[in-house]
Amino acid sequence: MAAARRLLWPRLGHFGSAIPCSTVARRSVRAQSSRGEGEERATELIFKLERRGEGWAEEILPSLTIERRDVPRKKSSATKEAQRRVEGVAERFVCLHGVPEEQAASVVDRACAWRVTRGGRALIDRRRRKRVQRHMEKVVKYLEDICGVEPGEGGVAKVIQATPQILGCNVSLNDRWERRVVELAAYMADHEGSSDVPQGWEPNPELGNWVGKQRAAKQQGTLSEEREEMLISMGFTFDKFHETSVCWEERFDFLLDFKLSHGHCLVPKDWVLEDGCELGGWVEEQRKLFREGLLTEGMISRLEHIGFVWEVPASDTWIEQYSELIKHKYDPERQRLGIQPRLGNRNLSKWVEEQLLLWRKGSLKPELQSLLEDAGLSLDSGC
Repeated sequence: MAAARRLLWPRLGHFGSAIPCSTVARRSVRAQSSRGEGEERATELIFKLERRGEGWAEEILPSLTIERRDVPRKKSSATKEAQRRVEGVAERFVCLHGVPEEQAASVVDRACAWRVTRGGRALIDRRRRKRVQRHMEKVVKYLEDICGVEPGEGGVAKVIQATPQILGCNVSLNDRWERRVVELAAYMADHEGSSDVPQGWEPNPELGNWVGKQRAAKQQGTLSEEREEMLISMGFTFDKFHETSVCWEERFDFLLDFKLSHGHCLVPKDWVLEDGCELGGWVEEQRKLFREGLLTEGMISRLEHIGFVWEVPASDTWIEQYSELIKHKYDPERQRLGIQPRLGNRNLSKWVEEQLLLWRKGSLKPELQSLLEDAGLSLDSGC
């Protein structure tokens, strides 16, 4: 039997190629499309070669069968687009929240695109699409519940159409940065696309500070490429850092005036100037930015040059008494007359005695001891 198979094997060449005996072989040949009378459908002929049976009962020569079947019609691009809008989970979701059906596919493409070409074509990333589908419900809920955006066409839909990138943001408590991005998108949709959130903006005071941090991080090169691309795609402007620097210069001048008047830079937290400038809040912000590494080297150098203290060593009450001591010790009129300064203020005298007692007990912090000595207080003599 094996010899017979070897002898017959070459004769199978006119069928095409050799067909193994242990498998069923099929070969399809597309025939010319034919149209019957009164029919508009296209058909094709299918030629199949196959061996029947199994094992020793398997046929040596394959059998030829011919079938005719309808040719599946290709769907037009318009039909595919319509079906995509209907069948897409993300597309249906945005339509449900007010985005027009004809714009749903475009909005979702922008949300899922890893890059948009110069011609405006969105390059889709399947992983981004999955991320959008995973987070989009939470993002909409965050917009409505936390950001106060109204549902529907003039609210949530407006934000999504303007900045669809936020649909992939993770607004959980573990990712503060992406929550701020969603809050910024809500602000931009309500302010004609402007990303210039004022410092201390009343509805969300932290958002203005966060925007300033992003510009400072961009200036220093510490903002990641992914985050920078995310902000740019939303229409965020980084060129406002110059204006931020001008504002910083003004606050620095106010701090320098405070230093000249009080002899130190320990501005109380609630210190407000006559023009309404919250100098105490600005000083606290500089300390926070320093801890987060968002101050430029030039800013750090200038602050330290005037005696800025990065870690506040005492309470506001201590700072107030220290300010009184500075005023008393450096009274220009007393210095002009050559009068030896004395502590005539009873409360101030009592406070100084407390500091001296702490110094004798070794309980006075080195930072406070240095400040007292800078103020001209001799801890040995008490004056």
